[in-house]
Amino acid sequence: MQCRQEQRRNLNAPCRIRTGPGLARSATIRDLSSDGCSLEPTRIPLRRADIVEVNIGEGSPIRAEVCWMRSGEGIGLRFLRALQPQVLDQLTRKARDASIMGVAPREPIRFEQTALRPVC
Repeated sequence: MQCRQEQRRNLNAPCRIRTGPGLARSATIRDLSSDGCSLEPTRIPLRRADIVEVNIGEGSPIRAEVCWMRSGEGIGLRFLRALQPQVLDQLTRKARDASIMGVAPREPIRFEQTALRPVC
């Protein structure tokens, strides 16, 4: 059994994971503490000891190390620098807001009628 130094906060909130210079990919944070977080199972190609960046909401990225991966169970990340209590509270609020709000609505695409022509 593993002992945790910090209590984890249950979230189930969207986040973005960046594994290198490529695009960030969507994931879901299951829980969060000042020392790290766990993610729902994902198809992001990761290995133990990989360094990633985690983005919650519009905040700055948090660098983390992949500590464990279990097929069908998820991924455990350890933050390279522990979060200060006020930062943890702020991220928890942002994550819960994102979880409630879901993805931000996009502007509808509008076409000008003059740009359309019949195809026959």
